[in-house]
Amino acid sequence: MRIKCWSMADFLAVIARTLSTYVT
Repeated sequence: MRIKCWSMADFLAVIARTLSTYVT
């Protein structure tokens, strides 16, 4: 994984995926 400056969309996408894992 390369280090990059995270955009708001990328950050929210990761949060949504993480929450989806716990909710499911």
